[in-house]
Formats: sequence, C-alpha cells, structure tokens
Amino acid sequence: MKTRSINSTNLNTGLDDPKQYLSSISNSNFEGEIWNLTLSNGSVKLDFSLIFNTIVDISNNNNCHSFEKILYDLKVIILKLIELNPKTNPTQSHYTGIILTLKFLSERKINTISKDNLADFFSYSLFKSSNNGIIQKRLKVIGHATMNNRHNLLLISNISKNNLGYYLLYCSKITEKHIEKSLENALDKSTKGMLTFHDWKEGGSFNFLTLDYGKYYIDHCRNFFKDNLPEAFAISKTLDNAREIVKISGLNRNNKEIKDFIIPILSNFISGVSVDNLPKSYKEDLSTSTLHKIMNTTLKEYKRHHEVGAYIKFVSSSDSIYLSEIIEKHINYDAKKYLQPIIVFLTIKKLTTQKSLEQLKAIELILNSYSVNSKALLNIERDIYKKFISNNYDPPKPSFAFYESLGISTDKSSDTVRIRNFTKLFMSCGIIGFVSITGWRASEYGFSINDITLSKNNDILDQDKHPIRYSVKGRVPKTHGKSPVERIY
Repeated sequence: MKTRSINSTNLNTGLDDPKQYLSSISNSNFEGEIWNLTLSNGSVKLDFSLIFNTIVDISNNNNCHSFEKILYDLKVIILKLIELNPKTNPTQSHYTGIILTLKFLSERKINTISKDNLADFFSYSLFKSSNNGIIQKRLKVIGHATMNNRHNLLLISNISKNNLGYYLLYCSKITEKHIEKSLENALDKSTKGMLTFHDWKEGGSFNFLTLDYGKYYIDHCRNFFKDNLPEAFAISKTLDNAREIVKISGLNRNNKEIKDFIIPILSNFISGVSVDNLPKSYKEDLSTSTLHKIMNTTLKEYKRHHEVGAYIKFVSSSDSIYLSEIIEKHINYDAKKYLQPIIVFLTIKKLTTQKSLEQLKAIELILNSYSVNSKALLNIERDIYKKFISNNYDPPKPSFAFYESLGISTDKSSDTVRIRNFTKLFMSCGIIGFVSITGWRASEYGFSINDITLSKNNDILDQDKHPIRYSVKGRVPKTHGKSPVERIY
C-alpha cells in the first residue's frame, strides 16, 4: 500500500490547543460528542459516541492511558488529518478507518496494531463498510484505493509521534513492506485465492478489471442469486399478490393505497413483525381483527411461495447428490446424462405461465426420447417433496440478521426499504449471471420469455453434456439491424 510522501509535510500543528483549528471549520465544541464540520467541498458529521465503548475497552487493556486521554488524542489526530486534506471523502475514510481499528483492538483485547497482527487486521477490514459511522458487513472486498485511504498507517503513525509524542493505535515498527505483504496475505485468505493482489490493486472500473476478478464477481452474483432464491421468490410473489390478500381480508383498496399503505404492512408481516408491534399509524386505520386476517393470509402466501422457491433452489443444484440418487432410483440409468433436462423440467413445472406450459411439453418430449417416461418424472417429483417438504414446513423470515449478513443496511430503514433493497440486489445478481452466460451486447437484449424455445440437441458429440438446445429469437442491431434473428445455444 503506497502512502503519500510525508517527509515534506508539516505533521506538527504547532498548536498547544487543537481547538484553534477546529474553530476554523466548525462551531462544535472540541469536547462534544458530535462535530459538524464545514470542509472545502461540503460538510461532514463525526459522531464520537460511536467509539466510546471501544475506547473504554482499550483503556481497560492499557494501564498507561485513560479513556479521556485516548479520546482527546484521537481527536487531535483526526484534526491533523483534516488539516492535511480538508475534504469530505478523505475525512469520512479516515474516521471509518479509526472506528475499524478501535473495534479490532477491542475485539482482540489488544492495545496496538503490530506487524504480527497486521494481516488479521486487514482481513477484518476488507469486508467492512461504514454507513454514517455504523460498521456493516460487505458482500465483496472494498477497492484498493478505498483501503489505502482508510488505513494510511504510516501517515497516522507519524502524526501521532509528532503531535502526541507517542504512537497511538499503531506500532512504530510497521514499515511499508510489512503493510503490502500483510495486505497481500489478507486478500488471498479472504477471497480464498480467487482474486490476485495485482488484479485487486490495479483494477479501476469494472470495465477494465481482469478476467480473474470478473470471474470472482460473476461467481459471487450467481451464488447470491441461488442462495437467496427462496426468500426473494416468496417476497416478490407475496407482494405482487397484495390486492388479493386485502380482498380475502375483506378490504378494497385502490392502487395508490396498496402501494403506500398495504405493501408496507405486508412487508412488516413478512419480516416477522406481529400485529401488536406494528407502527401506530397502521393500527389507527385498520382494526386489530382485520390486521390479523391480513397477517395470516400474508404468511400463508409467503409460506406457499417460499416452498416453491426452496424446491426450485434444490432441483437447480446440479451437483446435488440427493437429487441424483432420486433420479437414478426411477430411471435406472446414470443420472448425469439426464440431470440437466430433468432439472429444467422440474423447475419449469413450478411456473404457471402459458409459455412455461408450452416449454414443459417440449422438455417432456425430449425426456421421452431419452426413455424417461412421464410416470418416472411424477415419481421423482413426489420423492423430492416427500424428502424435503413436510406439512410443518416453516420458512425462515428475513430478519435484521439476514439483511446484515448480506450487507444490506438495517440502520433506521423500514422493512419496506430493506425488502426493496434486497429484491433489487437479487435481481441485479440474476441479470449479471444471465448476461455472463450469453456475453451479448446490451442492444441485443429486450426479448421476452416467449422468444425462448427448447429443443433436443441432436449433436451426438455434444448430446451427453448438453441434451437441450435453447434458441432465442431477438434483435442483433450491429449485424442485422431491426430484423429478428434466431440464435441457438
């Protein structure tokens, strides 16, 4: 990790009282819990109450410095960092870095970051981000530039030595070589070798990332889509059916009322909120009995759709040993050859559109041509339900812990907002996974599910691995203008 040159920078404020510089950028008191700062390109709010508990822990582990001393010295360091670069983003990055450092020291019950625990510290920080000072888990590692701005260890160490007379938080023996080597080890461990240090360091925008990083990103999106399919499917289908849910409950609401009033209520119920714990505004407009009817209907719908999503997730896992065993039990052949078409058949059967029914007939004909009859398919489907879906099926509901594990903010956001952010992220991952399969240009999308047809793969050499051919009838503007072209895969 490269740091700016600090030899030519005045690291000593020259001020016995750091309050003097603070007064030039804020009306806040130095001793205050909150600083509202006016910087060269905007304003920043720093809430020091967020670090009180961690400072107490560090103070208890450190006989040399009291809580008041550590807090005072941290504020001095922060003011010097701001003085060197009085802009909003660097200030927020530095403060996030300090919060993460304090949390790490507190959790590990140690006083300083040293070369021995530096890699552990970087691993801790790579998958963390900050939302108004609240530390949250990330889905993927932060960028190299962000990491560099967040943890400019050599700069902070020198500021600490020059202004405080000792090294606060970081050991004096840490060198630039230690930093780069520890970062490399932390990245390799955190990404399980899927992302090289060079690619991470050199990667700019996504368009210029190397294939290694692109594969890591695409695999992550596919896994996110697969892992969260039951919840996303159940949430989407349940909320789409909001009008029918309120009708069953004896209500009649227009589109605006459903969007602004009913959807938030349903979102609360899906997230496990009871009628008693609903916000008062909802309970003022609807009776308790009506809300209970809505809740019961909502949870029934959610359970029904979650069961379908869990079923699709299971059958679409082509590496599932259980599924292979079930298939082999009923077709008396090596399951690998028939796994793909059977998976497609079982998945499509759960979708009830007119097009899915046409595709179902097509895939069943393909399977029949491979001597897999309709009775065997019914038996396979029955055994899957018998083994994995019980009458007491109780689907998990998306809790705070669920959203936090996915890196979705839970700070002061409603259940409606969290659900919207989750489904948006889910759909984005699904689109990325689909686009990565085709590799088509953006102009070549826009076709509907009705433009996709299935047929048997008659290529003898390719048939075992890919029994099904997919054809898409859509536009390829670069070569065919507006004329639809059939593309076979």
